[in-house]
Amino acid sequence: MDEPTISIHRQFDTSPVHFIGELNRPDLAGWFEEESWPSLVDFSEEVVDMIFGHGKRDALVLFTNKVQFDYVDVFEETAYRKQGNMMYVISGTEEGIHSSLAQFFGLRSEEAPALFIVAPMQNMNKFKYPGSIFDLTIEDIQKFENDFKKGKL
Repeated sequence: MDEPTISIHRQFDTSPVHFIGELNRPDLAGWFEEESWPSLVDFSEEVVDMIFGHGKRDALVLFTNKVQFDYVDVFEETAYRKQGNMMYVISGTEEGIHSSLAQFFGLRSEEAPALFIVAPMQNMNKFKYPGSIFDLTIEDIQKFENDFKKGKL
């Protein structure tokens, strides 16, 4: 008989996803939490709660007012390859809730594109990517995320 497993079906990203590992409450709860969110989201009222509300998830936020640039494709590809529990969020800077988020980060519209990490569980610390967004690679984003996780930022 095969080992027991658990799968969830989602209406986003790849589905179904299957739990791989020992079936115990902490590992299963962590996996379920991680797989409950899309790999990439557009910033919205719902996402506010995921990051700043009860979810309090660290997030990589790409601010851009243009969607037809290579850096957006790189960001999206990195999100789908993600490893770990960080949300990948795309936001504009010019209208409504997008403008409010940009103000929270201290970003003026003319400073976009910009990439930040926000850490709600660490006193809302914000870290700005120091390199050129126009030259951004998947490896650059992964390094930025890993440096954050290792406390190097």
